[in-house]
Amino acid sequence: MKTMKMIALFVCLLMFAGIFTACDDGGGGTGTTPTSESAVRVDEKIEGIDFSNDNINFLSMYYKPADSSPDAMLELVDFRGGKAAKITPAAGSTPYVVIDAASLLGSRLSDVKTVEVGIAAENSDGTFYAVSGEIIVFRDWKQQEKSGAWSVYLDNRNPNIATMTLDESFSAGEGNFFVINRRIDNAVVAEKTPSNLYITKIGFLDAGGAYLPVNADAVFDVPEGFNDVGEEIIIQLGEMNVINSPTQQGWLTNGTDGKESHLLGEEVSKAVTLVLEFDSPPEGEMQVIWLGDGNGWDWNQVAVIPEGGMDDTRIEVNLTTTFDDYEKFKQSDQMKIFIGYYTDKIEDLGITNAYLIAYED
Repeated sequence: MKTMKMIALFVCLLMFAGIFTACDDGGGGTGTTPTSESAVRVDEKIEGIDFSNDNINFLSMYYKPADSSPDAMLELVDFRGGKAAKITPAAGSTPYVVIDAASLLGSRLSDVKTVEVGIAAENSDGTFYAVSGEIIVFRDWKQQEKSGAWSVYLDNRNPNIATMTLDESFSAGEGNFFVINRRIDNAVVAEKTPSNLYITKIGFLDAGGAYLPVNADAVFDVPEGFNDVGEEIIIQLGEMNVINSPTQQGWLTNGTDGKESHLLGEEVSKAVTLVLEFDSPPEGEMQVIWLGDGNGWDWNQVAVIPEGGMDDTRIEVNLTTTFDDYEKFKQSDQMKIFIGYYTDKIEDLGITNAYLIAYED
């Protein structure tokens, strides 16, 4: 949790330098009392989609990313005197929402230079928590071109506007998307219920800064394979083949440190879950550690069993949410994964089975 707090603070400082009231350390004082009566509706300037026709069918939740969840929901709701698309995240996952630019713009698709999206955040406990994430350009729906940051960091600028400018124009065809995700929610950092997100408006601008006409009645054109998770793959880890100390042992992939291994980096890097089974419940804190060429061999250590141990003899570790640099994990060709268990030696854990779960593309 300390790591998550530092991440939240770092992102806030990075994105909002000079706005000293925007963020705190992500702890219990992260939330603020809403001040919606004095809010600056910066999204009002956007011309295009405002959901007044009750259509959100050009939007879709995206469940294929490993850190997403099929339990996240998308629905049309009344919101602050108008309509909005509400995204209800699932705990412990990242929500992704896809905007089908091709269906909304039709023959004007190639004229798009910039997209603007009004985004608001609201928590069920009535407190405002800062949120931030990415807006991503996809071409042909599988090809991620670029990403940028968005944020709702002050309640009196809630909704705020997410903006993305294309490097090159879209060409005609399906699968030309803008994808919105939420990466950091200070409510989650403070161990509260995740904040709900609202898309309030969407506008597309041409190179001259003029808003383009849109088909507000558009329907999402679903490409073949969209949201197909793929077949589950089990990667047996086998016996530990790398030792850092008696209390830190684990596995390395083939070629790491010049050693041979049955574990291949291109397979391990696709893993989303680590499963460990024990002969008896662990009695103390246990950590999972990874490092590899994807993150410059930086030591990333996270406690997954707290001090005092646990009651079960099996644990599933969601790597996509456990490691704050999971994207770098996916980019690794060589890596090491350690288990840290602070008794006399790692053998005291009594691991009877260890494997990774991945999914075919």
